[in-house]
Amino acid sequence: MKKKFVMMLLSAMMVTGSMSIAHAAELDKDFADMTIETEGVEPRKVDTSGSFSLSAGQSFKKSFKVGNLIGADHDAFNVKVEINSGATADLIVTITSDDGYYYSENITSDTTITVKNCDPDEKYTVKFSTDAYDATEHISGKYYITSYIK
Repeated sequence: MKKKFVMMLLSAMMVTGSMSIAHAAELDKDFADMTIETEGVEPRKVDTSGSFSLSAGQSFKKSFKVGNLIGADHDAFNVKVEINSGATADLIVTITSDDGYYYSENITSDTTITVKNCDPDEKYTVKFSTDAYDATEHISGKYYITSYIK
């Protein structure tokens, strides 16, 4: 809220000519380290990656939209999964959109899933889970999700 107010104040001052550009840039430095909470906000387009290690009953999700706020909307995305050796369970990748179920696949080796003809205004969710039934079964590796214009 504080940053929004300062930006509005700066805009008003710039319009009336009561503040120089140099002074405005100096004031903005004070807010350069400010953290903006993004929980619950889906990014527009996606380029994310990470590691995972899942046992029985564990899962995680990544949600996003492929439309851009500026420039051309993305209309496709890839989900690339690299499985570490020693896995004793399958990885289940389930992709859903606002319209509902889209795709699901059990993965036992390195795989790339491509989703095309995406609606830029829909939210897509990629869920990673395991088919493990007991705590001794596990799967680990890396994932990469990237949207693009096909």
